Amino acid sequence: MGMLMEDKFIYTEEERLLSDQLLEELKGLLEPLFAESDLPKLRKHLDESVTNNNIQRNVFGLNPILCSIQTAIIAVRDIGLKRDSVIAILLYQSVQDDNLSLEDVNKLFGEGVSRIIHGLIHIQTLYQRTPIIE
Repeated sequence: MGMLMEDKFIYTEEERLLSDQLLEELKGLLEPLFAESDLPKLRKHLDESVTNNNIQRNVFGLNPILCSIQTAIIAVRDIGLKRDSVIAILLYQSVQDDNLSLEDVNKLFGEGVSRIIHGLIHIQTLYQRTPIIE
């Protein structure tokens, strides 16, 4: 029984507060491009992912939700990525893990986001199949 408890993702209150702050910061950075419904839909997806135990800490024990949001903020600030790319960063792992379909991404956030995620998954598949030549 102890093993099951260890496998459950624990989203601490501190992490939840930090992710809310970071999402608000991200919304501010993308203000004119973010649809009014984007943030509530993203929060709903993240909450459902935690509730359904679809989230696992990475090999370093870090919270992947926070890592994704922090990556998105860096991508906006330093690279100038826009809405579709940022949402794709936030949802990519959920689609990769089969916790969210590309069809659902398309319905919720648009074709641009689903096409980016599809491309990222395709590239990941190619890397897995192609041996590295040195």
